[in-house]
Amino acid sequence: MQNGKGDVWLICYDKKYFDVEGCFKKYGQIYWRHKASVQNVQKGDIAYLYSSSPESAIRFKVEVVGGQTPYSPAVDEGDEFAKSPIDDIDYSDKLFFLVRPIANTNSPALKHDEMMKQKLMGKRPSTTKLSKEQFKSLRQYIEMHFDDAPLADKEKK
Repeated sequence: MQNGKGDVWLICYDKKYFDVEGCFKKYGQIYWRHKASVQNVQKGDIAYLYSSSPESAIRFKVEVVGGQTPYSPAVDEGDEFAKSPIDDIDYSDKLFFLVRPIANTNSPALKHDEMMKQKLMGKRPSTTKLSKEQFKSLRQYIEMHFDDAPLADKEKK
């Protein structure tokens, strides 16, 4: 099951450690480091970003516009939005993927508690490849309730 171009992902982040919204507003993109749970994210994939703390909700829909990108100084452009020191971390041998926001939402239906009531999500959400058949119900629920306007439209208002 794919979105027509690639896979669909649920990617978790913690707002206490990185200001995703602020980075999107300033740069319009974020370089995300490939880790075990997202090592197969590719250009053309779609991802829903879940803010684990303190919001506990899906907040953004993004398009992966670059995949398997080696470290470059451009990767560091969002460092100012990290809420913990990262100066001593060496990313020179890491791979990244680049995401750009499509839309954001504050839909009550996409809060963790509501998705648990619907028996679509467990107590601890994790980064998941929603394209897998076993997550079809969750993916459809997210797509059905992700109805906010694109970010560009919101900024014009």
